[in-house]
Amino acid sequence: MTTGLTTALSVLGGDAAYPESALTYHWTVTGPPGVTLSNSGTNNAAKNNIATFASSGTYHFTATITNPAGGYITSSIDVVVNPDYTGGGSVTVTPPTLSVLPSNQGQFTATAYDQFGHKLDVQPAFSWTVSGGGSINSTGLFTAGNVPGGPYTVTATAGVHSGTAQVTVASDNPTVAQAASANPNPVTTGLTTALSVLGGDAAYPESALTYHWTVTGPAGVTLSNSGTNNAAKNNIATFTSTGTYHFTANDRQPDRSQYRFQH
Repeated sequence: MTTGLTTALSVLGGDAAYPESALTYHWTVTGPPGVTLSNSGTNNAAKNNIATFASSGTYHFTATITNPAGGYITSSIDVVVNPDYTGGGSVTVTPPTLSVLPSNQGQFTATAYDQFGHKLDVQPAFSWTVSGGGSINSTGLFTAGNVPGGPYTVTATAGVHSGTAQVTVASDNPTVAQAASANPNPVTTGLTTALSVLGGDAAYPESALTYHWTVTGPAGVTLSNSGTNNAAKNNIATFTSTGTYHFTANDRQPDRSQYRFQH
């Protein structure tokens, strides 16, 4: 019986007509899949072997001992591999990262695994802690405070093992991932420039953000996308006069940048 990943197998034959060094040994095994042997051949050295397991279960090993004349005999042993959490297990917390808006909640789940990385059939009780940003209860339910911040570390512990995840208390306003820009700037030839801006938000994917451009300046400007939508982050401005134009890109939090256009 073992709770580790390996066991040492050994057997020794004898023969009245041949020295032991002339005998060959070969091991076979039945049981759960995934057993590897340090010596899987048929040779004298295979009498001493290391079996490495991929899962718990009962394994039936048979050593076949053969002499040079082809005579043989077998010897068998059963090895029971028990799942082991204490000695070689682990804990995983999911999701590994989570963003929660202020005063909102997010659920974490912990899972314990044995020495082979297999989920334990009977899960232990976990204790939960969080390094800041709010509180977490005995079931892994995190409740954020009312101030954005983080990331904070969430820890689930059962016995000698623990797992961690990260939680961020996110602002409900977007941020500027890439500031507004224009290319070319200044506009020395031609009638247009390409405007671009990119927002970010800890609680929403960028594809959920909408953009809208406004402009002040000496004359009329037309935009290829004058609406309020995600695609408007990339825009073409067409001018009717030289001068300085002030463009403002707004998503849920404005990003203001001024450019001088000349043509």
